[in-house]
This record gives sequence, C-alpha cells and structure tokens, in this order.
Amino acid sequence: MRKYKLFVFFTVLFFIINSCLIYADTYNRVVSFFDEGQKFFKNENYEKALTNFKNAKILYGKSNQKQDLLYVKILRRIGDCYYYLGDYKKAIQLYESAIEQIDILLKKNGNKGILIHKAHLLVMLGNIFKIIDCNKAIPYYKEALNIYKKTDFKAGIGGCYLNLGNCFGETGQPDKAIEFTNKSIPYFNKNDCYSLSIAYSNLSDFYILKKGFENAISALEKSVFYSIKGNRKRQLLFNYIKLGKLRKEQQKYNEAINSFNKALELAQKTQDKEAIRKTLLVMADCYAKSGNYKEAYLCTLDFIKNSRELFSKQLVKQLAELENKHKAKVMKRKIETLKKISEKQQKYLFFHKTTLLISVVFIIIFIVLLWQRQNLIKDIERKNSDMKLLLQTIEKVSKSDDLTGLPNRRGLMEFIDREISRAERDGQSFCFAICDLDNFKLINDKFSHQVGDIILMAVSKTFQDLIRKIDIVARFGGEEFVFVFTGTSPGNARKVCEKIRKTIEETDFIVYETPIKVTVTFGITEFAPHKTFDKLLQEADKALYIGKENGKNRVVIYNQYLEK
Repeated sequence: MRKYKLFVFFTVLFFIINSCLIYADTYNRVVSFFDEGQKFFKNENYEKALTNFKNAKILYGKSNQKQDLLYVKILRRIGDCYYYLGDYKKAIQLYESAIEQIDILLKKNGNKGILIHKAHLLVMLGNIFKIIDCNKAIPYYKEALNIYKKTDFKAGIGGCYLNLGNCFGETGQPDKAIEFTNKSIPYFNKNDCYSLSIAYSNLSDFYILKKGFENAISALEKSVFYSIKGNRKRQLLFNYIKLGKLRKEQQKYNEAINSFNKALELAQKTQDKEAIRKTLLVMADCYAKSGNYKEAYLCTLDFIKNSRELFSKQLVKQLAELENKHKAKVMKRKIETLKKISEKQQKYLFFHKTTLLISVVFIIIFIVLLWQRQNLIKDIERKNSDMKLLLQTIEKVSKSDDLTGLPNRRGLMEFIDREISRAERDGQSFCFAICDLDNFKLINDKFSHQVGDIILMAVSKTFQDLIRKIDIVARFGGEEFVFVFTGTSPGNARKVCEKIRKTIEETDFIVYETPIKVTVTFGITEFAPHKTFDKLLQEADKALYIGKENGKNRVVIYNQYLEK
C-alpha cells in the first residue's frame, strides 16, 4: 500500500514537472519569435516582422496561459506592421484588441506601466484617423493625453499636445494649433532636440497662416538652434529655406540670401540635388529683387546646370511623340492611295483575263499578256502585303494614346479582360489603381495646353520607368491614368504607388526653362472573384476621391472602413 502511494506521488510529480518544462519551452519560443520580429521591425522589414509576431501569437495561444503584458505587446506590434504596410483596417482591429486586453489587466492590477501602454495604443489609433479625418483623431489624442497626465508621463503629454496642434492646424484653426503646440514645449526634455525642433518648426507654420511673420521667424530660429544641437541636418536644411522665404517676404533680401546660402551649403554637403535646385531658384529670385542681377544670373546658370539632364530627357520624349504623330498621318494617306491603286489593278487584271480567253489564236499576244499578268499578280501581292502590314500598324496605333504613347482605354480594356479571366481561372489576385494629376487645370491655365501636354508626356515616361514589364499603365482620359499590378497584394501595390508618388513630387519638370511641380493622388483596390471592371473602377475612384478630399498627393487603399 505504501509502495502504491509512493508510485502515485512520483507519477503526479513527474507530470507537474513535465508540464512546467513544456510551458517554459513554449514561452521561450514565444519570446524568441517576438525578439526576432523586433529586429526585422527596426530594419523596416515589416512583412518578415509580421510573420514572426504572428507565430509568437499562435504559440502564446497554445500555451493556455492567462494573457499578460507580453501578449499586449505582440498584438500592438502586429498592428504596427499592418499600419506601415498600409492596411489600416487590420491595424485598427489589432490596436482595439490590445486595448481590450489592457482593460482586463487593469481590473486585476492598476499598474502604471500598463496604463501607459494603453495611451500609446490610443495615440497610434489617432495617427491612423488623422490620415483620413483630423476631427476623428482628436478624441483619441485627448484620451491618451488624460492618461499621460494621470501617470505623469511628460514625453507622452508633450507628444499629444503636439499632435493636437497639428490636427487643429490641418483643420484651419491656427489659434488653437499655436495654443496646443506651445503647451507641448515645456514637457520635452531640453536635450530632446528632435521633438523641440519639430515643435518650433510647426509653430512657424501656424504663425505664417496668421501672417505673423515676426513670430514665425522667432520660432524658426529656435528650431534652427535645436536642429544644430541635435545634428538634424535635413530639418535644418528646410528651416534655412523657410527662414529665407520669410525674410524675402519682408524684403530683407540680405538676411534672406544669408539663410539661402546656409541652406545651399548644407544641401551640397548632403548631396541633396532636389534641395540644391530649389534653393538656387529662390536665391536667384531674391538676388533679382534686391537688384543684384549678376548674382541672380549666376544662380540661374547653376540651376540650369543642375536641371539640364532632366530637361533633355523630357525634350527627347516630346520630339519622339511628335514624330510618331506625323508617321501615323502619313500611313493613313498611304493606305488610302494603296486601296485606290489596288482597285484599279483588279479591274485591269479582269480585262486581261477576258482578253486571253478570246485571243487564243494570237499566240504572241497571248504570251505577252500572260507575262504582264504574272507581273501584275506579283505587284498586287506585294502591295496587298504592304497594306496588311500597314493595317496591323494602324490597329496597334488605335490602341495607343497619341500624346503619351501609353495604352488608351481600348488597349486597357483588352488587358483587363484577359487579367480578370486569368485571375478567376488561376485563383490569383491583382490590384487596380487610378492615378490623377493634382490641380492639373491650373498648369494648363497658367502655362498653356502645350506645356500641359509636355508634362503629361514626362509623367507618363516616369510611370513606365517605375513599373514592371508584366504590369500596365494606361491613359484613361485627360490627366487620369489607370494601373494594373499583376499578382500583387494591396500592400505591395501601395509601395509601388508611394514610390511613384514620391518620385513625381520630388521632380522639377523643366519646360522652356520653367520648373513646374506636379503631385499625384492614387486610389487602389484589389480584385476579388466576380468583380467586374466597372466595380474595380468604382472602388478605385472612391479611394481616389477620399485622397483628394484629404489633401491630395497621397495613396489611399479602398476597403470596407474607407467605404464607411
């Protein structure tokens, strides 16, 4: 009996120890996946980071343990990955799930650190809603602010005030924007040069909205101080340019030129070509207004030197398009001539056939006529072959846009019909995007339609250079273009569109020695079974409309949340 009790005791003890070891092993694997995901996340490889965080979440669920702060961190990081990949709907779901878990933990233990995590999640929700509507973001920032105040987390308080200031600035309330931005500054550590340089730079923008140039200059000078102290070269570069423009508005040309020179020196050190061109352009204008035409001329020469390569590419493209138009017209006239000649030769051939039948007795005449007949047949076959080739060329031209050389609506419809059939047959997906040039009518009105056409050709060339060969970009009408990304997820389609958008934004299109800035807005949707072309067009157009309504120059992915 005693031996039996000892046997039971040691058996139970064995199972308890074994369970503890299994749990410890599972928990260690969860931590390992989480740490690996953190490494990818810091290197901005969000897709690999997402895979590791998801594995950590699955293993955590298998451990059958009560959810703790590590589980909250895993949920938040998954949401962060979706946020940076552009899937805002999933990001919102993950953040809200993490907040629910935090509320459960707070009921058991009102830990200050757990409460701060909740505030961080509320700030991320505010950041997402700010992209769509600043008014919807404000309640999240205010709720986070109350938590930071309750926990005396100063950096969080300053950050929330700064975000609220940005929201009020975006909604056209400069007084409130100034008030909340000023509130943020005392909460930042004096060594937090990053936050302070941004805060004072934002203040200058809000003062400019109110035409308070002296206050704006004072704020910018403080932003310059913290940018230098924190070695924030890019922020310092933009501050010098902004400071120079303000002093130029006040007609303080010497002070403005001094600021522009500092910006130019910094841009040359960092090899920022776009900033160099931008600075040279405003410097030339400033020298001209101050009466120093020699320096204005030299700055203009430097600007042209830095812009010549871009302009030459645009000019070559324009000439090639004009040549193609001319060739198309010549081909049409040639086809009409060939048709008339062919009709005449067919009649002539019929006449010779008849003559041969009734002139059998005249052998010499028959031989001559037969020889002529053979020559005519060869000539007709050659001309028919030429005409067939020209008809094929015209067919190809009919599917291309005359101005840009891109596929037109007809060419697009043939491609999209094939792509929908392939996607439904193979069970694959693709993304459909509409791109619209922002404020393009202003370019036509200000510079002429000829300049507008050159801009369209240059932008089209940029589109073609930045997409894969298996994808397509077509001109849909006016300044509107359609992209089809074969076998591509919305996240990857967004990356491509963001790259295109940024390239267009950062390019100065030089036309007749005049730099013209262009921005574009994208609306993206994903194909699903039984979706028609009209449905894809409707969804992408809805996303484009949202992008236009929220400030333009952005990429918006259509989803159920945006549809609401």
